[in-house]
Amino acid sequence: MLALIVKYTSFLVISIFITCLAVGEFILWQALPVSCSNHEKIEKNNPIKFVTNAKGHGPFRGERWSQLVDMDLSQWYLKNKKYESVTIKNTEDGIDISSWWIPAGEESEKRTVIVVHGINGSKKQFNQLIPANIIANSGLNVLMIDVRNHGESSCPDGWHFAGIEEWKDVDAAIEYLIDKKGIPERNIGIHAVSGGGLGTFFLIKNRKDLGAFSLDSGVFDWDSIVQHELEYHGVPGFTWQLAIFVAKFHGIFFDKNLPKEALNELQERPLLVFHGKKDSRVPFFHSEKLVEYVKSINGKIIFFPLEGADHTEGVLSHSEIYEDNLPKFFKTNL
Repeated sequence: MLALIVKYTSFLVISIFITCLAVGEFILWQALPVSCSNHEKIEKNNPIKFVTNAKGHGPFRGERWSQLVDMDLSQWYLKNKKYESVTIKNTEDGIDISSWWIPAGEESEKRTVIVVHGINGSKKQFNQLIPANIIANSGLNVLMIDVRNHGESSCPDGWHFAGIEEWKDVDAAIEYLIDKKGIPERNIGIHAVSGGGLGTFFLIKNRKDLGAFSLDSGVFDWDSIVQHELEYHGVPGFTWQLAIFVAKFHGIFFDKNLPKEALNELQERPLLVFHGKKDSRVPFFHSEKLVEYVKSINGKIIFFPLEGADHTEGVLSHSEIYEDNLPKFFKTNL
């Protein structure tokens, strides 16, 4: 009798384990895939002329975005400047990084900002182009890039790895600026939008000479944001823990990206943060927690909570805050 109980108990345990693995596998590949392309509405976007994302393809959902799809963005077009299409090579991983180089008017200007998009974003989206042009029109150099599996860059697998792999493409862009443009690392800053901030944590940790960083609607806790997104789609958030476990069998270790560990390496380098208080995709508490932590370690941080703004909507609804502070921040600190 005891042997029979042990047999069936073992079978039950193994069955539960296999089921958990299957569920974790399913959730993992629901969370990771990205489009490797641009929506047709923004395909012709560039720094000189661009439009908003299409209806149903904005950074947040609902009727509110539908009311913004035909908004005139001409005030943020690149003024009296040219841009250059550049392919940057990440030779280590075999990635071609599609990029736009916007040089400053003065050849002697070394201060440069790399603009990094988020999950399923690209350099052709308005929430990249507006801040990039605000910075470029102020007289600084700007480099806009598509990280792997996004926009027009190489698409080796069609997944997003929460910054674990993507940061290497930004790192290759930094090397390009140093080697090809003669720009010292201390004169390079990062402006990261949404999930682009995940890779930025790796840069803060591994690139000790970068000058300054800014985050717009950034993620501070990858675990909680994925749970939030799953619940948004009607999937129990706790299942993400199964996906994290399964990911390790694929060589993906999400716990390698520890924001607090990275922020401890800020030292004297400043951080600028924007976040909409009504953000429906990356809840406002992410930036609240980030700011609280940086202050607790006596870091240099400037925070602009954007009243009533949804995810990355601030560049439209509170554009004057970006125009007044983004260029000044990088001019002062690079």
